[in-house]
Amino acid sequence: MSEYQAAGSTDVGKVRDHNEDRYIIDRREGVLVVAVADGVGGTAGGELASEAAVQELANAFKHGRRDLGKGLAEALGKANDAVLGVQRQHALAGAATTVVAAAIRGQRLAIANLGDSRAYVLRGGTLRQVTKDHTGSQTRSITRFAGDPRGVRPDVFIEELRPGDRLLLCSDGVTIHLSSAELVPILARGGAKDAAMAIVHAAVDQGGRDNATAVVVVAGPRALRWELIVLWTTVVLALGAIATTLFLVSQQTPVR
Repeated sequence: MSEYQAAGSTDVGKVRDHNEDRYIIDRREGVLVVAVADGVGGTAGGELASEAAVQELANAFKHGRRDLGKGLAEALGKANDAVLGVQRQHALAGAATTVVAAAIRGQRLAIANLGDSRAYVLRGGTLRQVTKDHTGSQTRSITRFAGDPRGVRPDVFIEELRPGDRLLLCSDGVTIHLSSAELVPILARGGAKDAAMAIVHAAVDQGGRDNATAVVVVAGPRALRWELIVLWTTVVLALGAIATTLFLVSQQTPVR
């Protein structure tokens, strides 16, 4: 996974007195898993819900599974169970969280979400929102979330992450302040850490009405395969041996 940079940033903003957003970056067995969770609507225990969700998602994801999308969906089911456990343990009925998560293996990218935390892909200067918000049409209330006793139905999207692409996962504390047009130049600039920090800073600077969190993944050039390195090394050594042989032969030829 060395061909991918991944970094995150979060800020409490200018209005809230505590941060209910959480994010995670987990690299294991050739798979990169990233996620952002946002405790819903200031609900009591939102920060406990988001923390439990991202931690359980990372622990429950089966990195060896070939189907990344199904793996994410199953892990979000476990994350939902973890938040329900927080509700029972701390007597916090209604504690819940949005979650947006991604798993990357090679160029294969799976994204899953519950709620209005979003995933975007930036390619060639064009920013595309991959996820769809799970919100009521009138009240903007969250209609899907982790912490639902009825169970969860995450949307799952399968994508290709090409060299040079940038993936952004973020809470709504970013998107309520920054439009897609405003996100493009910030997301495109610098490395993953610089971009994530700049996005959060811009959201806070433009109002900071909510906690703001961003995780950025930058797909770099594909690493050379070991077989190719061995092949080129062999060719170089062979050419060197031929050049040496020709030089020695030339030295042994008598001059007329």
